[in-house]
Amino acid sequence: MKHGISNIDGLLLFYRKGCKHEDVECRSKAVSRKHLLGEHLELHMFASAIRENKSIASYLANGLVETEQIVRRHNELAKEMLNRGYRHRSDISEEDIRVIKKYSARNGNSGHVNVERSIRDLLARCNECAQRIKVHAPLRSEEK
Repeated sequence: MKHGISNIDGLLLFYRKGCKHEDVECRSKAVSRKHLLGEHLELHMFASAIRENKSIASYLANGLVETEQIVRRHNELAKEMLNRGYRHRSDISEEDIRVIKKYSARNGNSGHVNVERSIRDLLARCNECAQRIKVHAPLRSEEK
């Protein structure tokens, strides 16, 4: 039983049922500082790659990015960074927003992030994320 979480499937069920895709409170609070800043950096890298017409096909194919959600997710993470007292000085430019929207509209596959796999990875790899998930996305008593 890693990290004291005995029912990972129950946690995943709660996360899917009780934490809406756009719910900043759950999604962004439940990750460690390292993963919050890392995902923020990745979103800037995806925006840059799209702007520079570099392929992100493998990221799309492997469930690691949803191009239609890059800007929204970036803004969620930026808000959480500020909530935690971190500085955020790297907005995604209006030009990048236009390029990302155009890219998403033009490509048949805008990707889909595999949230379940992401949660399982965080629980297995990161003690801080596991603790934050327990605090910010606890199992409801009927799902324990």
